[in-house]
Amino acid sequence: MCSKIAPNLTYATYSWDAKRKRLPVTEAEAKMPAVVMRDFSAHEFTYDESAKSLRLFSLDHRIVRVNTSDGIERFNKIYVPVQNGGQILLLKARTISPEARW
Repeated sequence: MCSKIAPNLTYATYSWDAKRKRLPVTEAEAKMPAVVMRDFSAHEFTYDESAKSLRLFSLDHRIVRVNTSDGIERFNKIYVPVQNGGQILLLKARTISPEARW
């Protein structure tokens, strides 16, 4: 966990499965260019006593199964929005190959 993340937040220690297997898809989903398998967001506020300000911590966890080259084109870049004056405290990303290699 990043030291700047307030420890009292519900999702301060959130992490993904270290060795997750590929999630199953239906036959119809397998024919789509890409399928969003998980899209989880959490937004938490905490008051920073030293700065006398409210701080927003956001967590986004998305799992996308790409099945075609069109799906790869659509999801090969991820944009991370940051509000004015904000900063990224922790960023993690990974890919899992069709052979389930990380």
